[in-house]
Amino acid sequence: MEPSRKLGFKFESLKTALNGFDKFLKLTADSLDPILADAVRNGAIQKFEYCSELCWKAMKSFLAEVHGVDAGTPKQVFKECFLTGLLQEAELDLALEMVDDRNWASRMCREKDFLVIVDRLPRYLQLMMVVVQNAEKVLGAR
Repeated sequence: MEPSRKLGFKFESLKTALNGFDKFLKLTADSLDPILADAVRNGAIQKFEYCSELCWKAMKSFLAEVHGVDAGTPKQVFKECFLTGLLQEAELDLALEMVDDRNWASRMCREKDFLVIVDRLPRYLQLMMVVVQNAEKVLGAR
C-alpha cells in the first residue's frame, strides 16, 4: 500500500528530524566548555521534543490511514501501535516513558532531572527509529 502524500510527507519529515537528532547526540558535551556543554544539552532536549512530537503525530496518521484507528493522545497512539503489532511490550513501556519525559522536559526546573532525561535520549532516538522502520515495513507489505 502506497502511503498518502500527507503520511509520506510526515514520515519523511520525521526521518529527517531523527537523522539530525542522531547527529546532534553524537556531539560530546563532556569535552566542551561548561557553558557550551549546557547549550548542547539544551539543544538535544529541544530536538528530542521536536522529534517526539513528529513521531506521535506521524504514527497517529499512520494508524488512522492504515488501521482505521483514531487515537487522540500520544500515549493512546503508542498503545495502539502496540495493539497493532508495531511495538513490542518493552518498546511500549519505553514509548510511554518517552512521552512522560517529553512532557516533563518542557517544564523542568531541576538540573538533576534534566540530566537524567538527557541520558535517556539515545534510547528514545532508537525507539523512534524502530517505530518508523516497523511502520514502513507494514506500508511496504500492503
